[in-house]
Amino acid sequence: MHRKEYWTMFVVALLAGFVGGMLSDRFFAGETVIAQEPPKGGKVIEAEEFRIVDRDAKVRAVLGVSPDGSATLVMTDKASKALAQMGLEANGRPLIALADKMAQTRVLLTLDADGSPELAFKDEQGREQARFGLGTQGGPSLLLTDKSMVGGTALGVGADGNPALALWGKDGKSKVLILPGLTGFGLYLSDNSGQRRAFWGSTDDGKTTLALWDKDGKTVWSAP
Repeated sequence: MHRKEYWTMFVVALLAGFVGGMLSDRFFAGETVIAQEPPKGGKVIEAEEFRIVDRDAKVRAVLGVSPDGSATLVMTDKASKALAQMGLEANGRPLIALADKMAQTRVLLTLDADGSPELAFKDEQGREQARFGLGTQGGPSLLLTDKSMVGGTALGVGADGNPALALWGKDGKSKVLILPGLTGFGLYLSDNSGQRRAFWGSTDDGKTTLALWDKDGKTVWSAP
């Protein structure tokens, strides 16, 4: 089974979802546009963009609204590299992003469309290596991947309190799935093609089952 399909199935089982994003430096292009001249002596200033500069006249922070409707506060270092961002995307999704000295996003905190929070960590190449989220029903989930973003581990707890652990290899094929508490206990083992080959588990009434399948999915042995 493909990693993406497998992870989707895993997340559905836990009632938790994940998404992602990137740091934007779009506010550093173009000139400041004044929406309306402020009244003399007034207490309200209206503008589409505000820029804060240091003593050397270098832009260090920009607060503005882009043409797509997103409102963002971007903070930069002395080299004018955007290293921190906080704001709302055009679709209304809030976000906080942190970048390294190469202006590569490394940490991203957002809220999904359904209001569930998520925290993502990326390496120096922008590859997501870890993601932590909390479903709308309170089920936390943790996803860890290798540098290829294919092999990895998923750990979570559903809203009903049942935990789950999934492991898959660098080929994206599922290897191990552990579901304690779902129907008692279940341990699934798969081969390199992702085909289920063995199962050992127990039900809530105390019955234990062991089953083996061949590469075509046919049962070759089971007990009881």
